[in-house]
Amino acid sequence: MDEDKILAVALESGADDVRNEADSIQIITPPENFTQVKNRLKEEKIESMSAEFTKLPQTTLPLDEKSAEKVLKLYEALEELDEVSQIYSNFDISDELMEKLTSKV
Repeated sequence: MDEDKILAVALESGADDVRNEADSIQIITPPENFTQVKNRLKEEKIESMSAEFTKLPQTTLPLDEKSAEKVLKLYEALEELDEVSQIYSNFDISDELMEKLTSKV
């Protein structure tokens, strides 16, 4: 799919931002424009893997190595609980630090 077309359609229909991730494109839109953007993409035959409401932090908190280890352990423990369906956070772990921490496992 043409990234420029996705960008144009999304922004013209009310999206705030379009982010090109490693293997996908993420479209950020305010809740009131969600359906409009989703329908417009569908009209243009632009398929989506998923479309959902999620919370995005307004600010993020960068973590050092020690704090990042603790937060990731807590995050993993929360994910294991059946009662937990979503986890929202505002921590920021640098790519280098995340690579270092995941290589320890």
